[in-house]
Amino acid sequence: MAVARPLPSPCWCATPKPGDWTNAKIFYHDIGDYLSREEKLRKITQAQSYRGLDWTLITPNEKHDWINQRDGLFDTLLPLAPKKKFDVKSQSVFAVYSNGLVTSRDAWVTNSSEKALLYNLDRAIKFYNGEVKRYQQAAQSSSEPIVVSNFIDLDPTKFSWDRAQKEKDLP
Repeated sequence: MAVARPLPSPCWCATPKPGDWTNAKIFYHDIGDYLSREEKLRKITQAQSYRGLDWTLITPNEKHDWINQRDGLFDTLLPLAPKKKFDVKSQSVFAVYSNGLVTSRDAWVTNSSEKALLYNLDRAIKFYNGEVKRYQQAAQSSSEPIVVSNFIDLDPTKFSWDRAQKEKDLP
């Protein structure tokens, strides 16, 4: 005797014995594309039970697709990037790839409120310029070299320092 267990709609899983998932079978019913919630519920109500729907036994293919299984065409397409970075001999659209523009400043340069954005930018710029000025003044008055990372305020709620800024702006 098979036991039917509901899965996220529109699937059902049948097992030979309760709790025995080793021999489970997954069945799928395509209720239709582009239907509203009400239309989908109407179809299920008209069937009166899950038994009134046409179920199809589904199994995954080698790509682990269960529904809308792809054919091998995708594997024949030219990849966008090489498998090995900077491999100019690789057959791909691009020879190199990178993270693109990375500022690490998302917290200060994005906001849904223009007022809050301008406030955050102003606060970050003032803090950064203040730390640069403070470091430069300390470096001029000190006979010993000052270690930048030990001197500046590294509080991440005020500013996000990166290596380039420490080396370029705080020599």
